[in-house]
Amino acid sequence: MAATINQAMEATQKAIQAENRVRQVHAEADQAIATARGAAESARERARGEADALLIRARAEAKANTIIRLSATPAVLQYRALERWNGRLPAMNQGPLPMLTFDMKSALDKDAEQKLLHT
Repeated sequence: MAATINQAMEATQKAIQAENRVRQVHAEADQAIATARGAAESARERARGEADALLIRARAEAKANTIIRLSATPAVLQYRALERWNGRLPAMNQGPLPMLTFDMKSALDKDAEQKLLHT
């Protein structure tokens, strides 16, 4: 009878150990799932941050380009051309060489100055 009791106790202990292993496996699986979800969320947030930074840079460049475009008056362009001129005339001159002139009236908006001030 003692052997039967010992076998019953041993079977109960084995069942408890098996349940504990199942709980441990479930806990490890839950932990792995939580880790994977955390990594995925982190990757999503990193991608959102990079996208936001790219958009901010693009908007800043667009604003800078607008400011440059609106401030490119004929006088400024002619001044820039004169700044870069080395004082030498082209070797193949077909006649009198006029100074560079730019007709920017069609390129500038009527409200260009106001737009430039408000950008």
